[in-house]
Amino acid sequence: MATIVTRSGKGSALTHDEVDANFNNLNTDKIETNAEVRAAVEAATNSNVFTDADHTKLNEIEASATADQTDAEIRAAVEAATNSNVFTDADHTKLNAIEASADVTDTANVGSALTSFATGTDAASSDFIPVYDVSAGAWEKQTIANAALQGPQGPQGATGAAGSDGSNGSNGSNGSNGSQGPQGPQGPQGPTGSTGPQGSTGSQGSTGSTGPQGPRGYTGSTGSTGAAGTPSTSINTVGSYGFFRTASGGTDPGGTRAGSGMYWSDSEDNFDSSPTPSGTWRCMGHQNRNAASTSFVRIS
Repeated sequence: MATIVTRSGKGSALTHDEVDANFNNLNTDKIETNAEVRAAVEAATNSNVFTDADHTKLNEIEASATADQTDAEIRAAVEAATNSNVFTDADHTKLNAIEASADVTDTANVGSALTSFATGTDAASSDFIPVYDVSAGAWEKQTIANAALQGPQGPQGATGAAGSDGSNGSNGSNGSNGSQGPQGPQGPQGPTGSTGPQGSTGSQGSTGSTGPQGPRGYTGSTGSTGAAGTPSTSINTVGSYGFFRTASGGTDPGGTRAGSGMYWSDSEDNFDSSPTPSGTWRCMGHQNRNAASTSFVRIS
């Protein structure tokens, strides 16, 4: 670093040239970049740069943090650690209640547990008991009925003395009726009874032979028209159909016309005036004028 001339060091006032030199030296030696400032702070006595990492670390420290953690914080940290759990007071009490070298298969323990059961008097054949199956080499449960296997029957003992007669039992229920016996001989004929009510009319007898023909009666009124027969497929015959226009006037559906007043026609009212059809024809369509054509059926 360049030397700076001071008044106290010189002992007299500075000249203009000395003042200019001081300014030039200060301008030359000044710290300009961030890196130079950082290096100067780090190089100073008892001074360090406060880095971004230091700032982040400081932000993560809770306010008024101390070096000592609370019991709750330590407990939470132990519980949160991998493969770690808090050993609670309840766990400690449970452990204290377990005897040293506890063994659930210990004969003394098993015997004590079995004999400590309450004594019952309501055993049934369907209740279960433990049975050791020798052939299978394993314990299994069996019902009392299955486990009570009986040995072979022993010889019959001597007949004991006869006991005194017991009291008569109650009467049993009536037995079912026996089968009906054979029919007995016919008894004598009784007196004639009173006349019964008249029976229903019997079925009609067969029709007798035809009698002689009587005289011819008067002609009756014309009956209703019977059901239509099968249409004829021969032209200009009774029961056949035709397409006609009439010589004059229209025809309502169901109306009749003499064949002599009709002409064979087509759907466009083209017609032949000769020959005309024979017989009487019934209108099977609608003809509102003589120039219109429709279908007719010959009825006679």
